[in-house]
Amino acid sequence: MVLAHHAREATMDLDAAIRRHHGPVLAEARVVAEELGLPLWWLNEQATSYLPAGQDVQATVVLERPGLTVLAASPRHLLALKVRAARQSDVADIVVLARLVGATSAVQAERIAEDVFAGEPLSERSRAVLADLNDALRSS
Repeated sequence: MVLAHHAREATMDLDAAIRRHHGPVLAEARVVAEELGLPLWWLNEQATSYLPAGQDVQATVVLERPGLTVLAASPRHLLALKVRAARQSDVADIVVLARLVGATSAVQAERIAEDVFAGEPLSERSRAVLADLNDALRSS
């Protein structure tokens, strides 16, 4: 939300899915945390288990160095993740992401989430969050 989409000014952590060289990446993340006074959990892998099976072909490269490529999830994938999580802290992000992908209703946002997650239906909680946002989405 911050790095690639400029939707907020700050975040508490950086969600990451480390594909290769897991140990060295985490070791370097600890060095960065110590140097910058960040919490050790600033590079957060907890969301990895919630990622869709399919690849995000619209992901954006935000940093590329020899041996390191950092991708930011597309607005479409982020919307699907936020809708499925349906946390109160995600509500503002859902509205921003819906606008970025052109979704103007709860039904459209729901279809995007189900498409990204290969037809897995949304929870009642996710549907309720979207229904509550219908007015905000329509005023996009």
